[in-house]
Amino acid sequence: MTSTQAQHEDWHHEDWHAAVELILAARREARAVITYKDLARDAAVPPPHTIHKLTLFLEQLIETDIALGQPLRAALAVSRSRGIPGDGFFVKLKDCGLQPEHGEDEADWHQRLLNQL
Repeated sequence: MTSTQAQHEDWHHEDWHAAVELILAARREARAVITYKDLARDAAVPPPHTIHKLTLFLEQLIETDIALGQPLRAALAVSRSRGIPGDGFFVKLKDCGLQPEHGEDEADWHQRLLNQL
């Protein structure tokens, strides 16, 4: 890859990251979730492996939000089939030291995180 190609890739990378953050901000304002598929499409996450790229970025957002003591924006992105984030979301939370409250299942935990937004 030439340096020009690498610069273009970096610009494109930052572009869709910014788009994800803007879309999540709008969803937060509207108090509405968005599916991974719709978020990837609307943010123009480049192929291949668009959902995988998106979820890796969402994991970065989780780390950033935890470090800043902010509500978790990534909670707004959900699986179409489950209506809550995928398993990786909850694994990431636990890896970052967060736990559900006593008796909470994943859906309850997710709802609590959404209520914090």
